[in-house]
Amino acid sequence: MLATFGDLIVCLCGGELAPTVADNAVQCGTCAKIFPYENGILITCGDEEDRATDVRILEEQRQRDKQARLYDAIVGVHVPSWSEGRLIRRHLRTVSSRVGLDVGCGTGRQTRALAMVSQRVLAIDRSVQSLRLCHAKLAQRNLASRVLLIQADLLAIPVRSGVGDLVVTAQVLQHLPTAEARAESVEKIAHALGPGGVLIASLYEWSGQPWRRQKELTHAGGISAYRFTKAEVEALFSTRFDVDSLESCLGDLVVTKAHKR
Repeated sequence: MLATFGDLIVCLCGGELAPTVADNAVQCGTCAKIFPYENGILITCGDEEDRATDVRILEEQRQRDKQARLYDAIVGVHVPSWSEGRLIRRHLRTVSSRVGLDVGCGTGRQTRALAMVSQRVLAIDRSVQSLRLCHAKLAQRNLASRVLLIQADLLAIPVRSGVGDLVVTAQVLQHLPTAEARAESVEKIAHALGPGGVLIASLYEWSGQPWRRQKELTHAGGISAYRFTKAEVEALFSTRFDVDSLESCLGDLVVTKAHKR
């Protein structure tokens, strides 16, 4: 399994990653770090990586692990998320991809649809429990062999430069704790995409509804979130992308399609 994706991933130090003989880990040829492959998931966040990570991101990971089994039920009754899913799938039907990335894949809400239009997929999230649920969904659809699940920080994505031609990131970037982190995440996504690569993203929207009291908010468990105006979404991505479309989902979410310059 790991050998199938070996040309797509790289150690954060820049070294080559090679599968071990037992195919249950990869090892960097430069720094000699070993990253285990457990239950279909490549684990790249160890103690050293956690010490270098914003404590707010670590707390979100803990909460996502706790809430993983509830997440699909919550999103399943959230009407704007139905609209978001339809828009993302509509955009995906216009794309044929060699390598797709699901950045912040969570429990796999969009991973299956991405795998249907991509020959290979890298699905990345910090929550191991969410990734386990994602793996189970892929296995049910016989898509698991097409997808490498990677437990990684969104600001430290262990993929080669320019390896992808399509990235999906759904309801993810608004949870990064600072404007600087959100801007850095866009740089990481652009780094993973080749020239002309397509980005499909959804984010919380701030559209001025009177019942929306807070632009910045905190969900249960202390998960922070930021609501974007459409102008802010365009400004966020336009540093590296040409924005093709911005569409609202009942004023609660905004879906954008863009391509890398």
